[in-house]
Amino acid sequence: MCLVDFINKQLNHVYYVMRKIKTINYLLARVAIVLCAFLLFPSFSHAGDYSIKVGETRKIYCTASAPSNGYVTHTFYELVDPNDAKYIMINYTSSEMCVEVTGLSAKSSIKIAVTYAYSYRGSYDDKIHVGHGTYYDYITVVGGAAATKISFNPSNPKIKVGESVQLKVELTPSNSSTSWEWGVVETLTLPSAYETSVEGNVITVKAKKAMTLYLIAQTTNGLKATCVVTATNEGNENAPKPTGIKLSTNKLSMIQGNQQKINYTLTPSDASTIISWKSSDESIASVSGNGLISALKPGTTTISATTSNGIEASLTLSVMPCATAVSLPGHVNVKLGYSYVIKPVFSPSGATSDCTWTSSNTSIAVVSGGKITGKQEGNATITVRTKDGLTSSSQVSVSKPTEDMDYRNTGAKISKIQDIVYRHFIK
Repeated sequence: MCLVDFINKQLNHVYYVMRKIKTINYLLARVAIVLCAFLLFPSFSHAGDYSIKVGETRKIYCTASAPSNGYVTHTFYELVDPNDAKYIMINYTSSEMCVEVTGLSAKSSIKIAVTYAYSYRGSYDDKIHVGHGTYYDYITVVGGAAATKISFNPSNPKIKVGESVQLKVELTPSNSSTSWEWGVVETLTLPSAYETSVEGNVITVKAKKAMTLYLIAQTTNGLKATCVVTATNEGNENAPKPTGIKLSTNKLSMIQGNQQKINYTLTPSDASTIISWKSSDESIASVSGNGLISALKPGTTTISATTSNGIEASLTLSVMPCATAVSLPGHVNVKLGYSYVIKPVFSPSGATSDCTWTSSNTSIAVVSGGKITGKQEGNATITVRTKDGLTSSSQVSVSKPTEDMDYRNTGAKISKIQDIVYRHFIK
């Protein structure tokens, strides 16, 4: 072997060894990254300060974010200091990214721990990874009387084109500190048909064209009030007569005892007319002069609206019986992180009712529209209440899912992965 060949052979050997060392360092770096991902999480930060009034309810959104190519999958909110529900109540919503917080009693700097789980696709191995973190929100509840009612005064004014009306938003009790907002719900003419302005609790509406304007005011604790401002060209000999009328729906179902306002559209939009309302069977449903239907007993009837020049539009109304009883399953099982839907059964057959749902322990299970979601192992009572006060309850047991269930079981998987990392890399 010549000297040149010998030197080349030795250099190739050195190069081979250096490549091996580089590979080992690369693998060690990747292990370090994985360890950091599990050992450095959860991360802790102070997300935000919020202020609500006694009786007020507002949504608090999760501000955490997952690594790139990932998203937050679950959140859990827990009172830390003080750790009782004397000052605020936390209600879970259908969204994993927010809860509704209601102020119960005045208190400053209530500390809430927000624990979140996330999943993401790793950029270095193209695999799905999971993680979790915790941060803290602070909420101050400001004292003051909570509103029990909100209303417009006047509630349904009628004015002429060119006139203005002042609508006063009134809270009960009058010394209430509850906040409220307002807005236009729907208009039957173009926005150019009216002008609005607000000063304090007084909303001023000016009609520039014939119109029907719908407004709503809502308090932060969920109370609502509606107002209908009608502006016509009555008395204006030059106003056009309607050539058509259209109701907001041609079929309607209502529960016995309920009321609903029917809207209409005139063609042309600035036409002037007086509308006459009629029910073909007033024992089933009646209708007022402004289109407010009252469902009286089960059955079917026709509601019609007729202009002063004889143009008519109608709808078919079905009135369903009001429930006299409601029942739920006696017991249901829900897996942690999963949801289960229960449906109330009403009596008599064909009856229905508007319902509200509550959970006896929202840290264990939350419910929205009959959809129960398990938040923590344990037992809770889910209760449904009809509009007329009928109730029924179901006992819910929340348990851990089996290991072969999917990624939504993030809590169990995180614990298992951390245990593996600890046993294999740290010990």
